[in-house]
Amino acid sequence: MPWLHDMKCCGTPHGRTVLLPCLLALSSLAISNASTKWCDYVNRVVEGNVSFDYYQEVMLVTRMIGLWSYEGVGAYAGTCYAYPEGFEYDDYFTFARIMSILTSIIGGICAILLFTSVFVGFNRATFVSIAMGLFVTMVLESLTLLVFKSDFCNTPYELEKIGISVRCEHAWGSQSDIFASLLWFCTFLSVCLIRPPPADDVFTDTGSNVIIIHQTEIRSNDQDLTTPLVDNGQSSATEKVLV
Repeated sequence: MPWLHDMKCCGTPHGRTVLLPCLLALSSLAISNASTKWCDYVNRVVEGNVSFDYYQEVMLVTRMIGLWSYEGVGAYAGTCYAYPEGFEYDDYFTFARIMSILTSIIGGICAILLFTSVFVGFNRATFVSIAMGLFVTMVLESLTLLVFKSDFCNTPYELEKIGISVRCEHAWGSQSDIFASLLWFCTFLSVCLIRPPPADDVFTDTGSNVIIIHQTEIRSNDQDLTTPLVDNGQSSATEKVLV
């Protein structure tokens, strides 16, 4: 595979240089999922003394809310409940949920690749792709905060005219989301600093002949010459073609 630098089980082809990016990526992924998948993303504050039926009361009570569920109040505090069936989400809220899903997918792929790089060698192009994926993940993580622009965190005109105000305050989830964004960015920077060693053996099989580049020893399918190449005092890392 062209994106593999040196497939070797249980080895450390990149040394310790990939350990920090790997740990940062796994930590970012864990914090990101914990912050957005629970029911305490923001503290939704509802103010106003207006009576409403049970369905409205579920939605119009000061409580912690998340992107996928909300927290109970009173004796049910600390328990997460799914939003009522048929509940309508505005564009900002839907967009924040989509960003949360994409963050988990792209960030998860990058984290898996970085973990794999501890044991498997990757070339420079692969690390560049991982870095780009991490940067995109950082942006997507930050865009999840657009939930503060949704109707969940603002007072719609229908509620304002009956004396109800709604606002959202940062809670553990949104604060952790910001921290996860910073961790994704740190992971991106750490991957940019990785310098994978150049491949020692780059070869193309041409049937009975073998083209070997940057090799100090000549090898063919039916002979093994161990005499180093010398090119009139020049570097032995020269291109040779066996015919």
